[in-house]
Amino acid sequence: MSVELADLLRYDGWANRRVLESFQQPQTPPRALELFAHILGAQETWLSRLGGLDSSAVEVWPALTLAECEPRQRRMEHALAGLVRMLGEEKLDQPIEYVTTAGKAFQNTPRQILTHVVFHGQHHRGQIASCMREAGLTPAATDLIAHFRES
Repeated sequence: MSVELADLLRYDGWANRRVLESFQQPQTPPRALELFAHILGAQETWLSRLGGLDSSAVEVWPALTLAECEPRQRRMEHALAGLVRMLGEEKLDQPIEYVTTAGKAFQNTPRQILTHVVFHGQHHRGQIASCMREAGLTPAATDLIAHFRES
């Protein structure tokens, strides 16, 4: 199993949990929740593709409530970690073919895709932090170094 990739996915789950905790503040901006739901929708889309399934039915921008996000986040976190364990080091670098929501075919390795999933989540968590600050709220601290310090 790729230790580095597993570490990054553990970080991603930790950061998502921190964001969910920050949403307990009163008057969390709706845009912040939309962005978080998108993180989860994208993860589900990529998991579907990595499993060789048609991802066209998966909503990339699902409309989720906070109550719906929490169990979905746990499922995605466990599924991503399980996928890395199941694939093992060798299969992480074997290209897979998939079709995007725009109908274009591509080929990437699971390692590339899962690395993208982590960075995609970090990008949108940064947007969430901006939304929270603009609303006068305190965003979650989701820096990678903070995760390493707590681990």
